[in-house]
Amino acid sequence: MLTCTGRQFPTPWQTRLSKLRFDLSQRLNTHLSVAVDDFSLAFVCHGPMEEMRVRSLLVKEEGTIDWLRQYVLPGEVFLDVGANIGLYSLVAAKRVGAGGRVFSIEPHAVNVISLMQNIAANNLQDRINVICTALHNSSGVFEFNYYSLEPGSAMSQLGETKDGYEQDFVPVMKELKLATSIDDLVARQSMPPPNHVKIDVDGNERLVIEGMMNLLQSPARPRSVQVEVNKRDRDELFALFTQARYTQTQVHYTAAGKVALARGDDAVEIPCNAVFEPDAR
Repeated sequence: MLTCTGRQFPTPWQTRLSKLRFDLSQRLNTHLSVAVDDFSLAFVCHGPMEEMRVRSLLVKEEGTIDWLRQYVLPGEVFLDVGANIGLYSLVAAKRVGAGGRVFSIEPHAVNVISLMQNIAANNLQDRINVICTALHNSSGVFEFNYYSLEPGSAMSQLGETKDGYEQDFVPVMKELKLATSIDDLVARQSMPPPNHVKIDVDGNERLVIEGMMNLLQSPARPRSVQVEVNKRDRDELFALFTQARYTQTQVHYTAAGKVALARGDDAVEIPCNAVFEPDAR
């Protein structure tokens, strides 16, 4: 272990050693490639959590992949709320093509670094915009509670210390996080109205949807919205979509959710992904 007192400027050999150690750590990262339909995606994994996410891309949320295949078209705008390390943002970017745009929103600072590295690894910097902020029903500054600092982790919460399963946790770190709403982003022309929206924020989905009600009821409203439905605020979430005149057209579960259903667990207790589309009337 190299000890540093911080009381003197590093010598040339210490600088070279530090660079060699950093280069070695970068080489030890796992580089993976995943084939999706007629394209491949490259990922840089810094730990087991990220590697697990990448290796299970096509099976963990099979329904999400199918939704992207069925709905997202060339030239469209896709909004990924809770992008994590960018798995679905990258798939969407390939789907929208050079004429489309993807906006990836992720408040977890460690995940954002991985998200940007994965975007760069696929040369999609000109197609994906990263927004490192939290979404809420209004703009403001809120306490963001980190569930974990491991890259690829989930369950961190804005203004809450309950995870997506309503279990209390002790944050490993807290950050004062600037939050905004989707309606504010569109109104300020920070992004165009999206054609499709994916929302996965481990329990705070209702707040995000409350902050996009103007968009959902506008002439430019999304053609589809996929949202993770948790036990928290489940009824209120569905009521908001009804108010905006959207109808649920699909529901699908993660691989873990399918296992829970198969063993007879209460479906209401199991998180799922629901797809909503504007009413035909």
